[in-house]
Amino acid sequence: MNFSSTIIFALLIMLLALNGACANALLAASANDREERVFTLEPGGVFSLDNVNGDITVQASEGKQVKVVALKRAKAMDQAKAQAALLKVKVLIESSPSEISVKTSYPNAREGLLNLGAWVSVDYTVMVPGGTALKLSGVNGTVNVTVPASVVLCEVTNGSIRVEGASLLTATTVNGSIRFAVENIREVTSTNGAIEGSVLSVKPSAGKVETVNGSITLSLAKAAAARIEAENVNGSIRNDLPGLNEEKHSLSGDLNGGGFALSVETVNGAIEITGSGDRVIR
Repeated sequence: MNFSSTIIFALLIMLLALNGACANALLAASANDREERVFTLEPGGVFSLDNVNGDITVQASEGKQVKVVALKRAKAMDQAKAQAALLKVKVLIESSPSEISVKTSYPNAREGLLNLGAWVSVDYTVMVPGGTALKLSGVNGTVNVTVPASVVLCEVTNGSIRVEGASLLTATTVNGSIRFAVENIREVTSTNGAIEGSVLSVKPSAGKVETVNGSITLSLAKAAAARIEAENVNGSIRNDLPGLNEEKHSLSGDLNGGGFALSVETVNGAIEITGSGDRVIR
């Protein structure tokens, strides 16, 4: 593919992103490949995964076993180009008894997928022991984590995040919603998306929940001892917690004698904070 053709295809991909039906029609050829690897990880070990296009699902395993399943999918204008594109995207794994690192390697610009007129995604399904420290990142795709007692650090550009069972959560997305039910949070932020979650600890650590365009719904354990500080610019604020000072666009006060501060902020969106106890996210 020459330079002018590459530019045309790049513009075409941008247009196709706005119309999935057209994308399926023009990139009609497809190729798939599945890779599976099994490792052993010591208790309290670290698992990290960097992805570009595709979803990440992490679940709990038995014992010390870690299983990584990568499903690679390629779409192109013909079968040969789809297969060639699939071969260019690599799943790179480094492992030790205490840490496993997975990276999705895409070709550089000169060797890239635009030269083949192709689109490739990699969906990961991972099993790790409970208590694993997880470091997950992606550009386009969702992240779903259900690993008890895990410490989760998650960063996404375009996609939603869902985490359940973690002992501590730090999560960031630019375009997407976040849902969680965890013991404690450090920082949960979105730019364009709603946030809904439960902090289950009765003595929650200091944490922050923020979005710019979206609502925030936060549920706390009924006996939670914490300092609550919430505010927004456009939208209502509601709560069913005793002893909090509520104004039009702010809410503050100590719950059950107070504790570390939980900060809740949005610019455009409603805030609701409840003491409804344990919740399982939908």
